[in-house]
Amino acid sequence: MLNMLIKQLKDSIEKGTAESVIPKELLEVFNDELPKGIGYRAIDSEHLAIDFCKTENTITIFQNENRAFFDKYNKYFKNGEDILKIARMTQTPLNVQNTKTVYKDKEIDLKYIFRNICNDNIVKPIGVLEPKSLPEICLKLSDSQDESISADVHLQMQRCDNVERCTYSNSDKNEVMCVNMEIDTEYANVELYNISLHIYIGIKKAKSVKEVVNAYKLYEALINNRLLINGKPFIYTNGVDEDKFKGVQLGLDLYKKLEILEEALSVQFIPSIETEVEELYYVNWLYSSLVEKKPFIEKAAINNIVATKSDNRDLIKEESKGQLFAFCLNGKLELTIFGQDITVYYIRIHDKLKIKGFEPMDNEEVKILFDDDENKNQAVYMLYRTEQELDDVVSDDNFIGEIMSLDKNDYTTF
Repeated sequence: MLNMLIKQLKDSIEKGTAESVIPKELLEVFNDELPKGIGYRAIDSEHLAIDFCKTENTITIFQNENRAFFDKYNKYFKNGEDILKIARMTQTPLNVQNTKTVYKDKEIDLKYIFRNICNDNIVKPIGVLEPKSLPEICLKLSDSQDESISADVHLQMQRCDNVERCTYSNSDKNEVMCVNMEIDTEYANVELYNISLHIYIGIKKAKSVKEVVNAYKLYEALINNRLLINGKPFIYTNGVDEDKFKGVQLGLDLYKKLEILEEALSVQFIPSIETEVEELYYVNWLYSSLVEKKPFIEKAAINNIVATKSDNRDLIKEESKGQLFAFCLNGKLELTIFGQDITVYYIRIHDKLKIKGFEPMDNEEVKILFDDDENKNQAVYMLYRTEQELDDVVSDDNFIGEIMSLDKNDYTTF
C-alpha cells in the first residue's frame, strides 16, 4: 500500500519536474525524448550548474542570489534533480544566469526555458526559473464492508517548507469531504514512509444530502479501520477522539434520516443552508412519525385551550375543577427544514391535565384553564402527511386509548 502511494507521488513529481524544466522547443531537439537524469556541478563558490544529461546544456544558478534556499535545503541536494524537485516542492523561484543555451548548433533563448509553466502564454523575466504548480494525485476511498460507499478525491500537493514530509489536500476545492494526507518524502531519514490521513466534513460545501451521508460513512470507515485507499486497507493510527467520534455518529444519523425523509416527503433538502436548532428536532419528529410510524414524546407545557361549549358540556362544569383529564388536540403544522417548506398534520395527546377553571368567551367557546403546577407534563405526538390521514385517525374512537396503552418502548423519546 505504502509503496504504491509513494510510487504515485514520485511519478507525479518526476513528471512535473521534467515538464517544468524542458519546454517544447527543447523537446524538439531531443526528438521528443527527455534526458534520463539531471546532474549538477559546482562552478565556484557562487555558481551551481544544473546539467541536462547527455547534452552540453546547463542552467547556471547564482547561489548568492538564492542563499536562503541553499542554506535551508543544501543537505538534501545530491544531484540537479533534487534542486529542481525541492524548488518545486517549496515553490521557490530560482535566479539563474542570463545566457543562451545551445544544443546541436541550435540556439535557444532562455526565455523559452524559463517560461512560466503554469501558463504557457506568459513569459517570466529572463533569469528567473518559475516552478510549475504542484502535482496532484487521485485516491479512491471506499469502505471494505460496502464498496458502494466510495469517493474519488483529487488531492494537490501543498507547498512544503519541511521537504521531509509533505501534505496533499483538496481543501481549496468545493467538496463536502476535505481530505488531508501527510506523507514522508524521499528526503525523510526514515526506512518506512509514514502516511496519515485526516477527513473533515464541510457541510456548507454540500450540494446534496446524499453526498453528506457518503462523506460521513467514509469518515466512519476511517475511524473504524475499514477504509480502503485504491483498494488497499489503510490503518488509522491517529487515535480516536471520543467527542469527535460521537459527533460523526450524530452527523451520520441526522443526514441518514434526512435522506430517507426526502423520499417520504418528495422533497430535496439543501444541507448547506443555515440551520436553526429547532429544525433538528423537526427532523426527529418527522422521522419517528412518517418513517418509523411511532408516536413521540415531547415536553409540552399548556396553560389553556379553547373549546366549544356544545361539544364539551360534560366537562365544562364546577365538579371538573381540580380533576385530571386527558385532552386530544389536532391541527396543522408548518415547518421549514433545510430550505424546504413542509406542511404536516398533528395529533397531540395530554394524558393528565388538572383543570383550574373556565373562562367564558364572547362566542360559543370557552377557555379551559389548567393548573400550572400540574402542567409540566409530557405530550404524545403523531404527525401525518395529509389532512385525510389525520381525519381518519380522529374519527377512530379507539385511537386515543390505543396510543395511551402503548408500552414506553413503543414511543420515541428525544
